[in-house]
Amino acid sequence: MKPNADCTVFNRIYDPVNRKYNWQAKTINGVFWQGGTGAKVGKSGMREDNETIIFIPFSSVEQLTLLPEDKIIRGISNATSPDGLKGVLTVMAVDTFDFGSPDMQHWEVVAK
Repeated sequence: MKPNADCTVFNRIYDPVNRKYNWQAKTINGVFWQGGTGAKVGKSGMREDNETIIFIPFSSVEQLTLLPEDKIIRGISNATSPDGLKGVLTVMAVDTFDFGSPDMQHWEVVAK
């Protein structure tokens, strides 16, 4: 897998004292970003179904925690929150592929 991008992840962390969610930003270098556009046909007709898949090699980051509802953007951002940023995607699913050689081990992130 040849990296073609860097990204910034915004983890959603609950603050029980203030009873609200805060964001923690982390930049990751050397990911493979695969964006796409698509459509789905349902009972009510066609609708957009754009989905982006991001492959994050284990070697690109020491520790990664990604959960559904976290946010991710392509590129490096100094922002502390994803609010107001362009191109912000919501993490829908994360799969771990920890088999094979170290060069093949990665997380696969599906975002919309």
